[in-house]
Amino acid sequence: MRRIATIALVFLFGGAIYAQTAPKMTIADLFALLPEKHRTFLDAPVSLKYVVGKWSCPECGDRYGFSEPVVDTKNGYIRLSQSGGGSTEREIALFTTQDKRNILGIRYYENNGANCAEASIVFLERAADVWGGSTGRVLPKLEYGQFLKKQYASKKFIDREMKMITKYFQLDYALPRYGTVVKVTAFTAPRCTDSYPGEEVINFLRENDLFGTTRNLAWDAGAGVFKEIP
Repeated sequence: MRRIATIALVFLFGGAIYAQTAPKMTIADLFALLPEKHRTFLDAPVSLKYVVGKWSCPECGDRYGFSEPVVDTKNGYIRLSQSGGGSTEREIALFTTQDKRNILGIRYYENNGANCAEASIVFLERAADVWGGSTGRVLPKLEYGQFLKKQYASKKFIDREMKMITKYFQLDYALPRYGTVVKVTAFTAPRCTDSYPGEEVINFLRENDLFGTTRNLAWDAGAGVFKEIP
């Protein structure tokens, strides 16, 4: 009986040790678990494969202008990019809280090289095998006025022009490969999914370089949020 009990303890503690030393999920593992819309690049869901010491994107290989994917499992960072007649980029970065929760930042940027550009950011957290949105919780609210160049701080434009500025204002959140600081820049451009706004609007946005300030957001692992660096 004592021998049976000893064997049982070995299995019990052996299982506990195994659970404690189970490998952490890498950003590549988490990417594979994302919903398709967050793995979409160049209008199709994509995957990442590691073969013979090299990462690849099988669905992207024959696309014009596609660059070799950057998959940095050590630093928790992925970048997919394409250029040629414009550019498209998707970045994914892993941010970890002090209590070991994983939060993924997912950035998308598209510029057709002429009349439109589009930037978006979303943050997701995985709990109990389900992804949930946390963008509004982890990001501070930023307004276009915080990015205006100093000479535009006073009212310079007529109301119609100000409406164009506020309508086409966008923020681009560049995710870090190294460190945990997100750099936020502002720009004005019609979104590539919108209808063409006309030459007058395009020319106005091209000729008026309104935004010059970059805002830096630092990850606070204890609070699980980004805080603006003064």
